[in-house]
Amino acid sequence: MHIVLLAQCITEACVSARDNRRYLSAAGRKKVLNLAAYLNALGHEVSILSNSYAKGSYSLMVEKIDERLTVFHAPTWAVGRFTPFRRVLATLFTLRWLIRQRMQIDLAITYNYHLEYALPALWARRRHALPFVLDYEDGLYLVRHYQRPIYRWIERAVYRACSAVIVVNPGLRTHMLACGIDKPTAVIHGYFNDASVAGLSASPGTQREVLFAGNFSRGFGFDELQRYIEHCPEGWLLNVCGRAGPAETESIRRLCEGHERVNFLGFVSDDILDGLRTRAMAVILLNDEASDFNQTNFPSKLFDYLSAGKIIVCTANPLLADYAGLSCMVQMGSIEGEFAQLSERLKIARFVPAEVDALHHDKLSRLRVLLENVQGSANHL
Repeated sequence: MHIVLLAQCITEACVSARDNRRYLSAAGRKKVLNLAAYLNALGHEVSILSNSYAKGSYSLMVEKIDERLTVFHAPTWAVGRFTPFRRVLATLFTLRWLIRQRMQIDLAITYNYHLEYALPALWARRRHALPFVLDYEDGLYLVRHYQRPIYRWIERAVYRACSAVIVVNPGLRTHMLACGIDKPTAVIHGYFNDASVAGLSASPGTQREVLFAGNFSRGFGFDELQRYIEHCPEGWLLNVCGRAGPAETESIRRLCEGHERVNFLGFVSDDILDGLRTRAMAVILLNDEASDFNQTNFPSKLFDYLSAGKIIVCTANPLLADYAGLSCMVQMGSIEGEFAQLSERLKIARFVPAEVDALHHDKLSRLRVLLENVQGSANHL
């Protein structure tokens, strides 16, 4: 099939052409490109239709990544703020342009639930009978900014019109069922960085260092990170990278200053982060069971660390039940009682590429089955 993926994917080429680096989400881009790679691995051609969040870009930018992956960077027509309404128009214009080129499109996937992707997908479904799959990444419609009646109407309209749903967390399916609508659903927590995972090997590290890198805001595990800092094992160095809100970042910085075995680095470049990750003997995955995000999200950094061949330290959480049996997972009942035993736990833990390969093929299988079911009932353009 030829699949159009509606998503934000600001590539380096787009940054160079449109000077919009301040809008770049590297993590978001990685997720979109990983999904595209998995679709390619299943034999599908993929076009990414991206909003590039640049002010005053009036022309369509076409970027050919390889023979089966093209990114269409939509024009923005933005004067002043790039509002949701303008983003909807930009995506709708580009999707309509693709259809008018008589490009054979078999399926659309709306990446996440933002209006600029959902509304054009609804339009294509009703105007051209183009089926679409909703890839629901987080609980966007559960947060306070999206509680007005118009959002409830759009949410139900998307549920009714889509052919199937991909969810990152089973709780999102529960929310859909609560709306009185049921659609074929695949639970896929995330994707590995290489859709082939060929040549994957362990990266055991060279220093007695533990690395945390990422978002540590209160919703993502701020309290849990504090406990890791306070109970860093003797003889180990804990490097803390990333950022949160100003108050949270300052609080973590000050806490780190009071512990000689902890080094706070803040937000660092990709090159520095790669070096820290290579040196570290283990990485920390924040996974606070008390967080509300357990109902709507998944700690996707798990797949970054598995892709890098690392030993992963985390607390026990039912959300990670599918991964608890991995040999590289060091799960603790409590940080206070067990983090001090890290040296002993690492003697047992090991990275087994075959285990990751099995997870990879399970993801491919789930995605393949869902798309085959959609394709069986689809009306092609």
